[in-house]
Amino acid sequence: MIAGIAGDLMKRYKFSLAFPGLLFIDTPGHEVFMNLRKRGGSIADFAVLVVDAVKGFEPQTDEAVDILVERKTPFLVALNKIDRIAGWRSSPQETSPVPFTSSYATQAEDVKRRLDSVVYSTSASLARHGLSADLFSRVSDFSRTVAIVPVSALTGEGIPELLVLTAGLTQKYMGERLAARSRVGEKGRGVVLELKEERGLGTVLDVLLYQGEMRKGDLLLAQGMEGPLSGRARNLFVPAPLVDTRFQGGLVETEKVEAASGVRVMPEEALKSTVPGSPVIVVDESKGQEVISAALSELKEETSVAFVSDQSGIVVKADTFGTLEAVVSAMRKRGLPVRSASIGEVSKKDVVEAAAVASRDPVHGMIAAFNVRVTPDAQAEAATKGISVVTASLIYQLLDQVLQEASRREQQARSAELSRLKRPVEIRLLPQYVFRRSSPVVVGIRVLGGTLYPQRSLIDSSGSKVGEVLQLQDRGKTLDHASEGDEVAMSLKTQFTLGRQIAEDAVLLGDMDEDEATKLWQKYKDELTEGEKRVLMDLVRVKRKSDPTWAMTIA
Repeated sequence: MIAGIAGDLMKRYKFSLAFPGLLFIDTPGHEVFMNLRKRGGSIADFAVLVVDAVKGFEPQTDEAVDILVERKTPFLVALNKIDRIAGWRSSPQETSPVPFTSSYATQAEDVKRRLDSVVYSTSASLARHGLSADLFSRVSDFSRTVAIVPVSALTGEGIPELLVLTAGLTQKYMGERLAARSRVGEKGRGVVLELKEERGLGTVLDVLLYQGEMRKGDLLLAQGMEGPLSGRARNLFVPAPLVDTRFQGGLVETEKVEAASGVRVMPEEALKSTVPGSPVIVVDESKGQEVISAALSELKEETSVAFVSDQSGIVVKADTFGTLEAVVSAMRKRGLPVRSASIGEVSKKDVVEAAAVASRDPVHGMIAAFNVRVTPDAQAEAATKGISVVTASLIYQLLDQVLQEASRREQQARSAELSRLKRPVEIRLLPQYVFRRSSPVVVGIRVLGGTLYPQRSLIDSSGSKVGEVLQLQDRGKTLDHASEGDEVAMSLKTQFTLGRQIAEDAVLLGDMDEDEATKLWQKYKDELTEGEKRVLMDLVRVKRKSDPTWAMTIA
């Protein structure tokens, strides 16, 4: 088929296929692609990233590139819908699709410039991910530069170059991997892309077999929610030629499949709780029980992306091993700590775990749920304990929402801590408004800086404690605070007498502990008013009269 579509190009570049063909898997939404995973990378030998030439990079595109880079999967870009570029004239398709180079040569100069602009924009988008990219015809080293192939899925333009480049690059850089053989004790190896209910068949597994072979009746090992599973393949179905596997009528029964192939497996009951994204090992039973035990151990290790740590962090839930791995990786890249990660719906147990985290880390005590259900018990428990459950079906949306929630919680935590700290305040006594000279002294004051609250201890310019504020009033009305510039009446609990030990026009400062002053300056300096900053510096100077090292970090 490749030779039929791109035969002329293959002859021009003196290129021949050294393997039977290519298995393309369409992965809309990236969920299926995320299940194309194995320990330390991806099962996909190569990827074609489709980018809309009209819309350009979208958030989902950036997400796909992140996954490709994370899994070290080589790829090229199919820049689709070039037929919709203003002024583009599609060449007539005769027996096979027209190469891009032939179609491009017939375009007007202004149309060529528009296409070049789209190519440069795509290159710039990939550059944000640290990747170099250019039009395929300008690339000299495909191991260092991502090739951009303009195509039209509607007219077929560029498809010959896309097939030749995909086949050529896969063959050149992935030769050893393509020739890989199954391990001892294994007849084949694959991955579960999806688990679904199929009318007339019941629960089926859609499996990509990427090594070896699988026969009807073979013993299969896979991973379930509670641990490794084993069972036999009761029946195998493969797609009829050029028929979409989403339609049951497009499948035919078979006795055997060989890699690389997509196969629908009708499993025994024991395998019906397999988790999508799980590896599938086709066991060679002739090698004995020891080999089966070793395969089970390896299966457990390969699916150990689920974990629980002792650190504070977010509780992560996802629907498959692939998505769980991708979510955890994306969170770590954003600097988000992960407390635990596991497959399955959000349960009451998960909420209890998040609440335990929130008790010591209120910012990250939450649950991030990717494409999974939240049980009613979990919803009720979360509402009771005040735990946020962030849900989404796209990774970038989940991350954005988690970051927003973490930011909101961090601001709440900062506000709560700041409200517990004493704020700098400075007042002057007004000698013309003395109403009582002995405790409780009642006198008029002006707030020079900061905010004064009742129960605040005051010191004088020598650092000596003068007394404690009992109450604030203005024209007979009790106040809960007085702000900078306010003139109010203050009652002061003190052992001194106003006019003797306390000057009638004294300037007094709100007292603070050294640790409080240091935290206020280091952590909340930007949230202090200019008046509060000035008052805090006045307090530091007063305190250092008796202790020169007091709050040394404040300068």
